Amino acid sequence: MGNWINKHKKSIMFFIIIFLSLSGLCVLPLKTVLKIPAIVCLKNNLDFMGQFIERYSWLATVLVILFVVVLLVQNFSINSTTMKLMGLEFQLKNTEKNIKIQIKNYLSTKRSVFVFYDEYDNYYDVINSMYDILLFLRKQLENFDNFSQTNNECYKKIEGMIKEIGRFLTKHQSDYRRYYTANIERESENFVSFKEIQNGYLQVSEMKRDFHELNTNMQIYADFFDIDTNKWNNWY
Repeated sequence: MGNWINKHKKSIMFFIIIFLSLSGLCVLPLKTVLKIPAIVCLKNNLDFMGQFIERYSWLATVLVILFVVVLLVQNFSINSTTMKLMGLEFQLKNTEKNIKIQIKNYLSTKRSVFVFYDEYDNYYDVINSMYDILLFLRKQLENFDNFSQTNNECYKKIEGMIKEIGRFLTKHQSDYRRYYTANIERESENFVSFKEIQNGYLQVSEMKRDFHELNTNMQIYADFFDIDTNKWNNWY
C-alpha cells in the first residue's frame, strides 16, 4: 500500500486540491469567492491574455502551430533531429526509429566489431575504436526519456551491445594499451611493424579468440539494426 501511495503521490495531491477547491465553491457565496485575491488575480490575468490575443492574433496563431508541432514530434517518428522556424533552430526529440538509424549508420563503418582479421588488423586501433563505440552507445541511451521507452527492444539491444563490448574492453584494454605504447616508445628509433609488436603480446592468442567471440555475439545486434556484415567477408 505504501509503495502504491509513493508511486501515485502527485496524482493524489492533485485530486485532493481539486476536491478542496470544489468543496470551497459549494459552501461559499459566489460574490465572496470572486473577491478572493487569487481569483481576482486569475480574472485579471485572463482579461489581459484575452486582450493580448485580440491585439496580436498572428503571434497567437504561431504559438498554437508550435504547440501542435511539439505534440506531433512527441507522437510520430520524424527523420530529423532539428527543425528551423523563422531563423530559430529547435532540437526535436529523438524517436526510436531515429536512434536505430543513427546506430546503423555509425556501426556500418565499424567493421572490426563484427568481422575481425587477425593478420591485418591493428589490435591497438581496434581496441580504441571499440571504446569509441562504447561511448557512442551510452550516449544513445540518453535519448530514451522515460521507463516505457527504456523497456522496449531497441533499448535492450543497445544495453546488450554495451555489455558485450564492455566485457571485452575490461579484460584486454588496459594491459594491451600499456604493452603496445611501451613497445612503440622503446622502438621509436627503429622500424617495427605493428604485427610484430602485437604478436609478441603474451595474451595475444586469448585476445584473438575473444575478438572472434565478440564478432559472433555481435551478429544478433547487426541483424536487429539491419547492418550488412556480409560486405566485409573475404576482404583479404
